[in-house]
Amino acid sequence: MNRFNIAVRGEFDVYTQKMARGANGIEYPVGEKRLRCSGKNLITNTGMDALASQAGSLTGWGRFLAVGTGNTPPANTDTALVAQVAVNDGASSTGQNNSWDGLDMVSTRIFTFATGVAAGTLAELGLRNSSSDPLLTRALFTDSEGAPTTVTVLSDEQLVVMYRLVWTISTVDSVLVTTTGTGTPVEYTVTARPASLGEGSVPAMGLGIKAGNAKYYHGVSSAIGAVTGVPTGTMVNTNTMATSVASYIPGSYYLENTATIPLTMANDVAIGALLFEGFPCFVQVGISPRITKTADETIRIKLRFSWSRG
Repeated sequence: MNRFNIAVRGEFDVYTQKMARGANGIEYPVGEKRLRCSGKNLITNTGMDALASQAGSLTGWGRFLAVGTGNTPPANTDTALVAQVAVNDGASSTGQNNSWDGLDMVSTRIFTFATGVAAGTLAELGLRNSSSDPLLTRALFTDSEGAPTTVTVLSDEQLVVMYRLVWTISTVDSVLVTTTGTGTPVEYTVTARPASLGEGSVPAMGLGIKAGNAKYYHGVSSAIGAVTGVPTGTMVNTNTMATSVASYIPGSYYLENTATIPLTMANDVAIGALLFEGFPCFVQVGISPRITKTADETIRIKLRFSWSRG
């Protein structure tokens, strides 16, 4: 089994926007939107566990943003704000935008509270999956020196929060050396490495944390590729190549994904790599020397995908 880890963190910017109402009853902004503070957002234990349940997409994770007046320092075990004032459904604001920034995958939401809804002297915020679910994240507002601060939102102002969930992809290979076979054992080097990374590439599989599909690459040139590319060789993309995910263990912050090449596939060809599709990025696995299987053999490649606080 190979291991692949990604660090995840939350970041936010807090703005206020003065609003006025015209004779037609329609609101309009007055002046420029003001940046009031920025900070990093602690992902709670609940939030770390909740990432495991996002099969195929992270669009539901942290869709609601709550703000409050409490100033108790954040802790991993927090499940609620100290004193909640208002909560906003991000889907009714801008939705979610996903993009690559170099080797970071950034998922951005902008939460806009209606005029006066979040009025008061605010000091804390956190994400939820619904208006009442336990907190996935919690943070205090902080100044430029990192010290706790407050933001006063007036009754004629909107509160606007830009929230970024950032996945930092490690490009360090995870290498496993294993010996298999009967009679004369063969030593294999199995290497896990991200694939298709780079600014401008499309985030994979809706950013789901689980693998949704797998491909294998065969031939004399089949091998693991660069982090910005995919494996080399002849690619076989087929839904009959099964992938499975083991049940998640709360508090473990990892999922074990297995790709199986069954008896009826890839016989008498040299297999040098596989590509797991899913996660916040694709992951490729190289096998050296290449494996040539027969019709009475099955190949199973297990990849442990883990996430940690960044």
